[in-house]
Amino acid sequence: MFLTRWQKRLYLKKLNRWSISLSNCDCTRTHSTISHEPVLPTQAQVVICGTGVVANSLAYHLVENGWSDIVLIDQGKPCGGTSHFGSGTLGLFKPIAERNIIKYSIKLYRQLEAKGYDIGLKQCGSLNLAQTKDRMIALKRRIAYSSPTGLHCEMLGKNELKRLHPFLNTDDLEGGVWVPEDGVANPQAICKSLAKLASEGGAHYVTNCHIEKVVTEEDRIKGVHTSRGFIYCEYFVNCAGMWAREVGNLCSPKVRVPVYPAEHFYVTTSPLPGIGVDLPCIRDFDSHIYAREYNSGFLVGGFEKTAKPAFLNMKLIPPDWKKDMPLDWKHFMPYWEKAMSRIPILKDAVYPTLANSPDTFTPNGKWILGETPEIDNYFVAVGMNGNPLQGAGGIGKAMAEWIIEGKPTQEHLAFDVQRFLDLHNNRMYLQERTKEVVGRHYSIPYPHQNEYKNARKLRCSPLFSVLEKRGAVFGTRMGYERPLYFDTTYNGKGSPPEMPPGTFYKPKFFDFMLEEYYACRETVVACPARSGRLESTRVLNPYSL
Repeated sequence: MFLTRWQKRLYLKKLNRWSISLSNCDCTRTHSTISHEPVLPTQAQVVICGTGVVANSLAYHLVENGWSDIVLIDQGKPCGGTSHFGSGTLGLFKPIAERNIIKYSIKLYRQLEAKGYDIGLKQCGSLNLAQTKDRMIALKRRIAYSSPTGLHCEMLGKNELKRLHPFLNTDDLEGGVWVPEDGVANPQAICKSLAKLASEGGAHYVTNCHIEKVVTEEDRIKGVHTSRGFIYCEYFVNCAGMWAREVGNLCSPKVRVPVYPAEHFYVTTSPLPGIGVDLPCIRDFDSHIYAREYNSGFLVGGFEKTAKPAFLNMKLIPPDWKKDMPLDWKHFMPYWEKAMSRIPILKDAVYPTLANSPDTFTPNGKWILGETPEIDNYFVAVGMNGNPLQGAGGIGKAMAEWIIEGKPTQEHLAFDVQRFLDLHNNRMYLQERTKEVVGRHYSIPYPHQNEYKNARKLRCSPLFSVLEKRGAVFGTRMGYERPLYFDTTYNGKGSPPEMPPGTFYKPKFFDFMLEEYYACRETVVACPARSGRLESTRVLNPYSL
């Protein structure tokens, strides 16, 4: 009988699972509460590195599918990392692949609430604000692909925005988008609730335990060396958050997990008069800030245009990382001032409290999920980009189904771990890219004009300098610098030309590209068939076609 590659692997996985269950009759464990320092088992079906909200969600969904032989390993205590910090916002105004995952997360959190867990879940909706005409165009474009795919969202004017959020200053706004299905929840409460349910279903928590090496055999997971001994396993899942890249280096071959933490700031205030629990969340994209009701006051955070990578002067992230997170009011003050301008009642806040919690960001701002190309049965679920809570429920479900079925059960291409190269895992590259990628979450997505400025010139062809002197404006594809067009007004003196500011109208480079089109149609041009390969250059002539 013909079997596809994934069917063969699934068959072998089932055989291995059967042999493990026969050789270890004591592998089923049940715990009504989370044990903080149990003995490390000698064997498990699945070992998960980390006990944050994503790891606990994965363990919960595996347990729900009948897989109870699960061990979660953490260097600290359960839910003691960074995922219980953050805004707790749940936003659906996103591309459909992300939205489907977040939508399931909200569904899961409602189920937790129905079971009696106090997780602070509120469907308060959100207002996505526009200060400029370009931002209005961007929001309208997003509505155009969100509404037909099932999301209720509508464009509002100033008066309607003020009616939904009475504390909002709307004087400088063009409008905004109302998304009534958005909400908020308590990240720490959800993290602990999922851990408790996973533990009650049989998942085993091993805390204060360091992973020293991930052992492979014939490029397949074999087990894990820890500070408490060795554990054999069939699957290994890296949910280590900002330590994920370091964990990826603990095996042979090394696994690429290109994430890096940025310092993520937010301010909480004391209770303020008239603040209701159902006040909508605010996302003021042009000010790079967000705000939500928090304990009858406000929580205000930002995605800075130029962010601060964390732990710059350290080779490794320290276990006691909290003491290395300075409360940098000077850095966050411009965003706090914008928040006070947008919500004037914030000026009445007495002693607002600044928090600095690192969170992991990826080179392109998308989650990193899936089975690694280097090692079979090594899975990754990291890179939450400033908000672990909103994706955790859906990511846990998707990863659990992937492990159980042997293949992905839903669209995940934009988040696949296989989209990266070795160069993306370079520490210096990640530090430089992190400065820019944080603010990209709130930037305007101009069509074909979204090239990154930081961490460039990683891969250049032998012709790069020649092309640059001829006025080439470059973009990157998989790290390669490729000419996008040539600025024919450049005379070779001064700084090379760069991509002009983005626009939704006719771009400044349109006429340059028009010249190139006619050159291709009517004369002879040299066209590199593949980036970085001088020998692949070929000559095109319309009369030879």
